[in-house]
Parts: sequence; C-alpha cells; structure tokens
Amino acid sequence: MPLDEEIEKQYSVDLWSHRFPQENAMQTYISEGAKASERLKKEIPCQLGISYGFGKREKLDIFGADKVPADSPILVIIHGGAWIMGRREDSSFVAPPFIDAGMLCIVAGYSLAPKATLDDIVADMCRAVAHVIDMAKSRGSRGIYMLGHSAGAHIAAMVASSLLMANPDHALWIKGKEEINNFLTKPGGYFVKQFTKN
Repeated sequence: MPLDEEIEKQYSVDLWSHRFPQENAMQTYISEGAKASERLKKEIPCQLGISYGFGKREKLDIFGADKVPADSPILVIIHGGAWIMGRREDSSFVAPPFIDAGMLCIVAGYSLAPKATLDDIVADMCRAVAHVIDMAKSRGSRGIYMLGHSAGAHIAAMVASSLLMANPDHALWIKGKEEINNFLTKPGGYFVKQFTKN
C-alpha cells in the first residue's frame, strides 16, 4: 500500500472501523453520539447554549451542576471532527461517568474550518476556558481539566500551551497541563507527515 493510502487509512475511521461497515462508519458514530447526547439532556438537568463569545458556535453546555458539590473539579469536553465538523450538541454523551465521579462537565463548541483558521479555533477555546475559569472561581472549584477527542485533543493541548496559560492566575486553575507540556517538549522522534492535499 503506498504511503499516502496508508496514512489515509490511519486517519479515516471509515477505513479502519471493525464495528460498522466502512462506507458509513463515521456517520454511524456521529449519529449514535447525537442520539445518546439527546437522551442525556432528557435524563439530567443541564444548562444549554451558554455563550462565551460572539460567534454562533461559541457556546457551552453544562451538565451535573445539581449533582456535584460547588467545589467539584470541572471537566471541559472538547469535541473532535478534524477541525471541520462536529458539534457540542452531539458530544455530551461522554459526560455521565465523569459526573458520577464528582465532576461538573462542560461541553464546549468552537468555530470550524475552513471558515475559521486553526488560530481562530484555538482562540475560541481559549475564550471558553477563560469563561470556565471565571465559573470555577465563583464556585470555589478544585480545578479544571480538559478532555478532547481527536481534533479536540489537539485543541486542548494548544490551549494548555497558549498565552492564556502565561497568566499565572489562569494557569493555576488548569490541572494536568504540566504533563501535556512535558509531553510536547520531550526530545524524540516525532514524525507527522502532511496527510491532506493542498
């Protein structure tokens, strides 16, 4: 298999999924996540569509506020979607085990490419995290963690290493960022080949 085909296979769930037929694996994953997220919104009280910026997608959904103490840690969940798709509305299905473990869960949305640049997307999430930091201060929270799926994991790492974290007052709220920064700065053989055509 030529290198470009191998890379495409590694980055496309449609080509490596064993649970769903290849022709619709990604759409099945998105559809099932959306259904589970809608069920969750009916099962537990939540606050939906809280604006943290001016963009249409700059919104947060909060889950578990009535179930966890005010000082509980906060988990910011950042959806994936290759920076070009995905929605916070379809990503809350991951929250229940974290709520059960005593965390307040916040699912954050952000602008998408190609309309937004990667810098725009990271700036959106920095605004979201700054909003959550203010919320954590008012609640007396024990700290904030970030969890990202796929592109969301990349965005979480970018936020953890952003200028937002240069402010010590902001940085002290984010837990686990030292581990991310240590990972990003470790010497080693990291090779990332461009896998999209220009």
